[in-house]
Amino acid sequence: MTAVLTPPAGAGAPARRTADVLRLVREEGRVRSSARVPPGACPGAARLGAALEEAVARHLPALLAGLAERGRPEAVCQSVHLTVLGRAADGAGGVDGGAGGVVGLSVRALARAETAAGPVLLGARGAEPAPVLARLLDGAAELAGHLARREEPPHGWRRRPLLLRPPVAAALAAGARLALEAPAARGLDGRRGLPPLSLAELPPDVHREAAVDDAGAGLARHLWIDRGRFALPAREPAGGLPVGRAVWDHDLAALARPAPLRLRLESPQVAAPEEAVELVRCLEGLRRYHPGGRMSLRCLARAAPGHGWFAVRLGGTPLGLLRAVAGGAGALTDTCADQDVRSASLLLPAAEELERSSRASISAL
Repeated sequence: MTAVLTPPAGAGAPARRTADVLRLVREEGRVRSSARVPPGACPGAARLGAALEEAVARHLPALLAGLAERGRPEAVCQSVHLTVLGRAADGAGGVDGGAGGVVGLSVRALARAETAAGPVLLGARGAEPAPVLARLLDGAAELAGHLARREEPPHGWRRRPLLLRPPVAAALAAGARLALEAPAARGLDGRRGLPPLSLAELPPDVHREAAVDDAGAGLARHLWIDRGRFALPAREPAGGLPVGRAVWDHDLAALARPAPLRLRLESPQVAAPEEAVELVRCLEGLRRYHPGGRMSLRCLARAAPGHGWFAVRLGGTPLGLLRAVAGGAGALTDTCADQDVRSASLLLPAAEELERSSRASISAL
């Protein structure tokens, strides 16, 4: 079951809500087809809809009205996209268990904010609509704090180490996962080519409470990188999907890759230098991934907490940037944006050192 809320920009504008209930047909453990059924066929749908309406009424107006600090708007929320996934509980027509007949409840909220630095995608995820929207509002307030004032990049900033905060580290982890899925990466399997970090892919939310994926394969955690060694998972002969990650796509009437990905990036802990230049958030652009495996990140940066912001562009291949990682700083933190990633901040050498090694390019915008 999916419920989607997409309010347009402007407080008080009517929101669009849709709800789909799908019945999946399995044969020999594999999903073969699906059909839409009336929402009334799932008794939990009404209760879930009521919880969604209450959460939206409580938290959404603050987002749509704009994000402000001392009355000065630093970021304006253009839209919020809220997705709620659930699975009917086993029992009499899904009447028992979970949120009124729904188990495995997963809520994901994405907000697009227009800021002085550029558009930013904010997100939060969890098991209940109200706390997810509350966390999204907290993230928006933090973003407004970063944007309090703009400054020129400090003198000598290119000679200072770089600290990729979790929202930027998440983009790097997602880029590495996509690069390792490419056919050209199969030759890396079993090789050691990175610092002792690990990149794991977890089952998608739609399968959190299940034992198998929609192709009937087990849902064991996939390690794409195991302490610096590439460990690419097996793939199904038909379609090339990683085993244990197939999700049924009703519109395509076929098995497909999960979206978004759920990733966990772990690395040895290091102390973050006080003089590090922090890249705190990614700014949205027309293209992040480019032909040849390169990625280009436009980032909101600051010289230190409390300093003003400036914008930088970080370019390179995801695996090349991971090779330069000295370690992780701080606690593992969840980032919900294009993909869902749990990571610490990543410590990289200074921009000048990265460019001398040809691993990256970085410039102020």
